[in-house]
Amino acid sequence: MISVKEDVVIYNITHQQIAIQIEDELRKILTSIPALSKVVVTAEGQVAGNIRYDIEASVEIGAKEKLTIICDVISKGEPQYIRSAAGQLMKIKEKLMKNSAAAYYPVIAAPYISPVSSRICEEMGIGYIDLSGNCMLIYKGIYVRIEGKLNKYKDARGNKSVFERGSIKSSVILRYLLRDPQKRWRVQELAEASESSIGLVSRVKSYLEEREYALSTEDGFFIKKPAEVIAEWAKTYNAKPNTVYDCYSTDSIAQLEQKLVAMQAESGIDYAFTGFSGGVRYAPTVRYNKIHVYVPLQNLQEAIAAMQCKKVTSGANISIIVPYDPCTMIDARIINGSRVASPVQVCLDLLGLAGRGEEAANAIMEKEFADER
Repeated sequence: MISVKEDVVIYNITHQQIAIQIEDELRKILTSIPALSKVVVTAEGQVAGNIRYDIEASVEIGAKEKLTIICDVISKGEPQYIRSAAGQLMKIKEKLMKNSAAAYYPVIAAPYISPVSSRICEEMGIGYIDLSGNCMLIYKGIYVRIEGKLNKYKDARGNKSVFERGSIKSSVILRYLLRDPQKRWRVQELAEASESSIGLVSRVKSYLEEREYALSTEDGFFIKKPAEVIAEWAKTYNAKPNTVYDCYSTDSIAQLEQKLVAMQAESGIDYAFTGFSGGVRYAPTVRYNKIHVYVPLQNLQEAIAAMQCKKVTSGANISIIVPYDPCTMIDARIINGSRVASPVQVCLDLLGLAGRGEEAANAIMEKEFADER
C-alpha cells in the first residue's frame, strides 16, 4: 500500500495499488455513516456475465434494507474514461438486478476525480471515490460529499497540462483551434498551421478529448465548447502573474490610448490592448478607468516616454504588460483603428482581473465563440 500525505504527489501508481487503497477508503467512509451497519468490503473481482468490477461492499441501511455497492477502479478520472466506466457499471447493475431483488449502487474509483467528472457522475446517478480525498455517495437518505481536494497524482508520463504557461507550443495550438471555433482540423493541417509537430498536435488532441473539450468528426476535430476551455485555461494561466509596469499619467484614458495608436504609427512599436480596455472593443459592457496593454520588453521605456507617464506603486491608470511569450500576440486584431489582443487572450486576462473581469469575459465569449455544434 502507498501512504499518501497531504503535500505529496505520487507518480506511476498501478491499478492494483489503486484498488487496495480504494478498498480501505471505502470501508472507512461506509463505517463512518451512522445509518449503515454490517459493512463488508471485498476486493476480489466480481463477475456479471463477461464484465468484471473490482470492489464490492454490502451494507444494511437501518434495520431492514440491504444495499450492495459495486465499484469499478480506473486509472484515469478524466470525463472520457468516467463515461465509459459509468456505462459498464450501469450494464452490470442491470444484469444483477434481473437475477436479484437486492438494491445495487454503482461507484467509480480513481486516483483523482475532477469537478467536471464529478458532475458527470452525479448526472448519471453514480457515486465516486478518489485517492485525493474527494467522494460522493448519494442513495436515498444517504448523502456523503467531499469535494475541492487537489489532485495528488500525476500522469505516469509526467505530462504537463496543455494550459500551463510553460507549455508554449501547446498554447499556440490552442490559440489556432480557438481562432475559428467553426473550423474542423486535421492533425497534419493544424501541425502545419501552428508550426508544431504532428506528435504534439496529437497529444494536445488526446488531452482535450479525454476531458471532453474536443470532438472528432469525419471532417476533423474541433473544440466543442470554447468558452469552457477558456475558463478552464484561465485558472492555470492566471496562477502565474504577469510582468506588469504600473504607470500614471494626468491624461485621460482616451488620450492615453490615442498616444499608443500614434506611437505605433510613428515608430512601429507593437502594442495590443487587453483586459478591460481590450474587452470593451469586443463587447462594450463594462466601463473602465485603467488601461491594460501589451508592449514588448525592448520597447517598454520608449512606450512610457511616448505616453509621458511615470511608474508608480499605487494609483496607476495604465498597466503595461510585458508578454511572457510572443504567442500572446497571436491573432491580434485592428478594431476601430486600435490594435487589440485576440478575444482568447483578452478573456484569459479578464478572468484574472478583480472587479467585473469575469462579467466582461463572459460577454466576449457569448459573442465570439459558438456553443457545442
